[in-house]
Amino acid sequence: VACLNSIRPTANAINLGVDCPLGSAWRIEYNDSFPGGTWQTLTELTNTGSPITVTDTGALGRSAPRLPSTRFYRLVPR
Repeated sequence: VACLNSIRPTANAINLGVDCPLGSAWRIEYNDSFPGGTWQTLTELTNTGSPITVTDTGALGRSAPRLPSTRFYRLVPR
């Protein structure tokens, strides 16, 4: 079973811990206005056996994670 096993805010980012089966491929998506709004891709990843931490800094045209009052994340198989 795959899951986001930790969400840790820092001063300028959100760190997401991911737990998923070895060799499986996933996409992390975010939404700033759930249950409405549109899910956007944060990143894609494949579990190669190392602990996985993804950092959301708001790069690549995304708003910084602290600008919306709430940001939702989900893990989607790809």
